[in-house]
Amino acid sequence: MEFELNELQIAYLEKIKKQRTSFFLKALGGLFLIPLATILLGSLVGLLIYGSIAFVLGGIQMIILYIKRIIPLRKDLKHQTGIKIKLQVIRKQFFPLTNEYYLFFNDTNIPNIKVDSVSYNHYKDGDYYTIGQSKHSKIIFEDYERFDLV
Repeated sequence: MEFELNELQIAYLEKIKKQRTSFFLKALGGLFLIPLATILLGSLVGLLIYGSIAFVLGGIQMIILYIKRIIPLRKDLKHQTGIKIKLQVIRKQFFPLTNEYYLFFNDTNIPNIKVDSVSYNHYKDGDYYTIGQSKHSKIIFEDYERFDLV
């Protein structure tokens, strides 16, 4: 089931996109910094060797990183839609030392989620819990709506 993203969710996606793009650009800059240093030192052979190694070991991974992590965020921000997924609660647990409540699900992608005490007491084993998720990048909004993320 699809839903339209609200302003907080859009701002959260923009923040994540900014962080990922910044990391991508820094890593990409690092790939080209060493070849620049070899040019300044005058080693053409070193430049060719390092350039080819950097492209094979780093450049291809950077392209994959961009395609898998940044493009889906752009699609989510463009379309501004998310999906609601239902997960079955298999167990719930309270941690008294940290005063935290968790629900555990039968999904390997989202094994557990931190909830408040009201939700913890409301849901029983076998109940279904609905979580909002971005459509393309699969970012969960449930954590963002309930708690401040660092």
